Amino acid sequence: MVPGWVKGVPQQRCTALVWKIEIEKRIFMKKFTLLLLAVFMLQFSIVTAASAKNSLLPGEKLTAGQMLVSNNGRFALVMQTDGNLVLYQDGGNPIWDTNTDDVTHSYYDPYYRTWRTVKANTLVMTSTLTLESSVGKGFGTPPFWHSNIPSWMRSYYPSNNMPPLVGADSLWVQDDGNVVLYSTTTSRGTYPVWASNTGGR
Repeated sequence: MVPGWVKGVPQQRCTALVWKIEIEKRIFMKKFTLLLLAVFMLQFSIVTAASAKNSLLPGEKLTAGQMLVSNNGRFALVMQTDGNLVLYQDGGNPIWDTNTDDVTHSYYDPYYRTWRTVKANTLVMTSTLTLESSVGKGFGTPPFWHSNIPSWMRSYYPSNNMPPLVGADSLWVQDDGNVVLYSTTTSRGTYPVWASNTGGR
Protein backbone atom coordinates (compact mmCIF):
# COMPACT_ATOMS: atom_id res chain seq x y z
CA MET A 1 0.00 0.00 0.00
CA VAL A 2 1.28 3.47 -0.86
CA PRO A 3 2.34 5.44 2.25
CA GLY A 4 -0.27 8.00 3.32
CA TRP A 5 -3.17 5.96 2.02
CA VAL A 6 -5.95 4.67 4.23
CA LYS A 7 -6.98 1.15 3.35
CA GLY A 8 -10.24 1.10 1.42
CA VAL A 9 -10.23 4.89 0.82
CA PRO A 10 -9.11 6.43 -2.49
CA GLN A 11 -5.93 8.54 -2.26
CA GLN A 12 -7.67 11.83 -3.27
CA ARG A 13 -10.40 11.39 -0.68
CA CYS A 14 -7.86 10.42 1.97
CA THR A 15 -5.82 13.59 1.36
CA ALA A 16 -8.92 15.80 1.61
CA LEU A 17 -9.90 14.07 4.85
CA VAL A 18 -6.45 14.64 6.36
CA TRP A 19 -6.53 18.33 5.42
CA LYS A 20 -10.03 18.72 6.84
CA ILE A 21 -8.93 17.24 10.15
CA GLU A 22 -5.84 19.47 10.20
CA ILE A 23 -7.88 22.62 9.49
CA GLU A 24 -10.42 21.76 12.18
CA LYS A 25 -7.60 21.13 14.64
CA ARG A 26 -6.03 24.51 13.89
CA ILE A 27 -9.39 26.29 14.25
CA PHE A 28 -9.95 24.57 17.59
CA MET A 29 -6.49 25.56 18.86
CA LYS A 30 -7.04 29.16 17.78
CA LYS A 31 -10.39 29.34 19.57
CA PHE A 32 -8.92 27.70 22.66
CA THR A 33 -6.02 30.17 22.70
CA LEU A 34 -8.40 33.14 22.38
CA LEU A 35 -10.52 31.74 25.20
CA LEU A 36 -7.50 31.44 27.48
CA LEU A 37 -6.45 34.98 26.59
CA ALA A 38 -9.94 36.32 27.37
CA VAL A 39 -9.96 34.57 30.76
CA PHE A 40 -6.51 35.98 31.56
CA MET A 41 -7.51 39.53 30.59
CA LEU A 42 -10.67 39.28 32.70
CA GLN A 43 -8.69 38.16 35.72
CA PHE A 44 -6.12 40.90 35.10
CA SER A 45 -8.79 43.61 34.90
CA ILE A 46 -10.42 42.38 38.11
CA VAL A 47 -7.09 42.41 39.96
CA THR A 48 -6.23 45.85 38.56
CA ALA A 49 -9.57 47.34 39.60
CA ALA A 50 -9.30 45.80 43.04
CA SER A 51 -5.77 47.09 43.64
CA ALA A 52 -6.11 50.58 42.09
CA LYS A 53 -5.90 53.56 44.42
CA ASN A 54 -8.87 55.85 44.86
CA SER A 55 -7.13 58.70 46.69
CA LEU A 56 -4.08 60.96 46.86
CA LEU A 57 -2.45 62.37 49.97
CA PRO A 58 -0.21 65.44 50.22
CA GLY A 59 3.05 64.90 48.36
CA GLU A 60 1.64 62.18 46.13
CA LYS A 61 1.38 62.53 42.36
CA LEU A 62 -0.47 61.14 39.39
CA THR A 63 1.77 61.00 36.32
CA ALA A 64 0.85 60.61 32.66
CA GLY A 65 -0.83 57.25 32.08
CA GLN A 66 -1.80 56.74 35.74
CA MET A 67 -5.28 56.89 37.25
CA LEU A 68 -7.34 56.82 40.40
CA VAL A 69 -10.35 54.47 40.42
CA SER A 70 -13.39 54.56 42.68
CA ASN A 71 -13.94 51.55 44.93
CA ASN A 72 -16.92 50.40 42.87
CA GLY A 73 -14.84 50.57 39.68
CA ARG A 74 -17.28 52.86 37.87
CA PHE A 75 -15.23 56.07 37.85
CA ALA A 76 -11.61 56.70 36.88
CA LEU A 77 -9.64 59.94 37.11
CA VAL A 78 -6.98 59.65 34.40
CA MET A 79 -3.86 61.78 33.88
CA GLN A 80 -3.67 61.48 30.11
CA THR A 81 -0.55 61.73 27.99
CA ASP A 82 -2.12 64.59 26.00
CA GLY A 83 -2.04 66.85 29.08
CA ASN A 84 -5.70 66.52 30.02
CA LEU A 85 -7.01 65.30 33.38
CA VAL A 86 -10.26 63.44 32.69
CA LEU A 87 -12.88 61.75 34.84
CA TYR A 88 -14.45 58.76 33.06
CA GLN A 89 -17.64 56.94 33.95
CA ASP A 90 -18.27 53.23 33.31
CA GLY A 91 -15.13 52.66 31.28
CA GLY A 92 -15.29 55.30 28.58
CA ASN A 93 -17.75 58.15 29.05
CA PRO A 94 -15.94 61.41 29.99
CA ILE A 95 -17.96 63.45 32.50
CA TRP A 96 -15.40 66.05 33.62
CA ASP A 97 -11.99 67.34 32.56
CA THR A 98 -9.55 70.21 33.03
CA ASN A 99 -9.65 71.08 29.31
CA THR A 100 -5.87 71.22 29.12
CA ASP A 101 -5.19 68.86 26.21
CA ASP A 102 -4.41 71.79 23.86
CA VAL A 103 -2.56 73.92 26.42
CA THR A 104 1.21 74.29 26.15
CA HIS A 105 3.84 76.37 27.94
CA SER A 106 7.23 77.37 26.62
CA TYR A 107 10.51 77.79 28.46
CA TYR A 108 14.05 78.64 27.51
CA ASP A 109 16.60 75.86 27.94
CA PRO A 110 19.90 77.63 28.68
CA TYR A 111 21.94 74.46 28.31
CA TYR A 112 20.91 73.91 24.69
CA ARG A 113 20.10 77.60 24.13
CA THR A 114 16.71 76.89 22.66
CA TRP A 115 13.03 77.30 23.46
CA ARG A 116 11.05 74.18 24.34
CA THR A 117 7.32 73.51 24.58
CA VAL A 118 5.77 71.27 27.22
CA LYS A 119 2.35 69.96 28.20
CA ALA A 120 0.97 68.99 31.58
CA ASN A 121 2.01 65.49 32.63
CA THR A 122 1.65 65.43 36.42
CA LEU A 123 -1.19 65.98 38.87
CA VAL A 124 0.34 67.11 42.15
CA MET A 125 -1.48 66.89 45.48
CA THR A 126 -0.29 69.44 48.02
CA SER A 127 -2.78 71.61 49.90
CA THR A 128 -4.58 71.90 46.56
CA LEU A 129 -4.55 70.16 43.17
CA THR A 130 -2.16 71.38 40.50
CA LEU A 131 -1.46 70.24 36.95
CA GLU A 132 2.21 70.71 36.13
CA SER A 133 4.94 69.75 33.70
CA SER A 134 7.60 67.75 35.50
CA VAL A 135 10.22 69.20 33.14
CA GLY A 136 8.94 72.73 32.68
CA LYS A 137 8.41 73.36 36.39
CA GLY A 138 12.15 73.44 36.93
CA PHE A 139 12.38 76.24 34.37
CA GLY A 140 9.60 78.33 35.87
CA THR A 141 6.61 77.35 33.73
CA PRO A 142 3.30 78.14 35.49
CA PRO A 143 0.72 75.48 36.40
CA PHE A 144 -1.64 74.40 33.64
CA TRP A 145 -4.59 74.15 36.02
CA HIS A 146 -5.33 74.23 39.73
CA SER A 147 -8.35 73.64 41.92
CA ASN A 148 -9.68 77.04 42.95
CA ILE A 149 -10.55 76.26 46.56
CA PRO A 150 -11.72 79.76 47.67
CA SER A 151 -14.03 80.15 44.67
CA TRP A 152 -15.56 76.69 45.08
CA MET A 153 -16.13 77.12 48.81
CA ARG A 154 -17.84 80.48 48.35
CA SER A 155 -20.24 78.91 45.86
CA TYR A 156 -20.87 75.80 47.97
CA TYR A 157 -21.27 77.10 51.52
CA PRO A 158 -23.70 79.74 52.79
CA SER A 159 -21.91 82.94 53.73
CA ASN A 160 -23.04 82.56 57.35
CA ASN A 161 -21.70 79.00 57.61
CA MET A 162 -18.39 79.18 55.77
CA PRO A 163 -15.72 76.89 57.27
CA PRO A 164 -12.11 78.07 57.48
CA LEU A 165 -10.44 78.62 54.10
CA VAL A 166 -7.66 76.11 54.55
CA GLY A 167 -5.92 73.71 52.22
CA ALA A 168 -6.89 70.13 51.54
CA ASP A 169 -5.17 67.05 52.89
CA SER A 170 -6.74 64.33 50.74
CA LEU A 171 -8.27 63.78 47.29
CA TRP A 172 -10.87 61.07 46.73
CA VAL A 173 -12.59 59.57 43.69
CA GLN A 174 -15.90 58.62 45.26
CA ASP A 175 -18.34 55.87 44.33
CA ASP A 176 -21.01 58.48 43.49
CA GLY A 177 -18.82 59.93 40.70
CA ASN A 178 -17.60 63.00 42.56
CA VAL A 179 -13.91 63.90 42.83
CA VAL A 180 -13.47 65.71 46.15
CA LEU A 181 -10.74 67.48 48.08
CA TYR A 182 -11.26 67.21 51.84
CA SER A 183 -9.80 69.09 54.77
CA THR A 184 -9.45 67.47 58.18
CA THR A 185 -7.12 70.01 59.74
CA THR A 186 -9.57 72.10 61.78
CA SER A 187 -11.83 71.57 64.78
CA ARG A 188 -14.81 71.53 62.42
CA GLY A 189 -13.87 68.01 61.33
CA THR A 190 -13.78 66.67 57.79
CA TYR A 191 -15.39 68.83 55.12
CA PRO A 192 -15.02 69.34 51.35
CA VAL A 193 -13.04 72.30 50.06
CA TRP A 194 -13.33 71.54 46.34
CA ALA A 195 -15.16 69.07 44.09
CA SER A 196 -15.70 68.28 40.42
CA ASN A 197 -19.48 68.52 41.08
CA THR A 198 -20.14 65.27 39.23
CA GLY A 199 -21.75 63.32 42.07
CA GLY A 200 -25.03 61.44 41.96
CA ARG A 201 -24.46 59.52 38.73
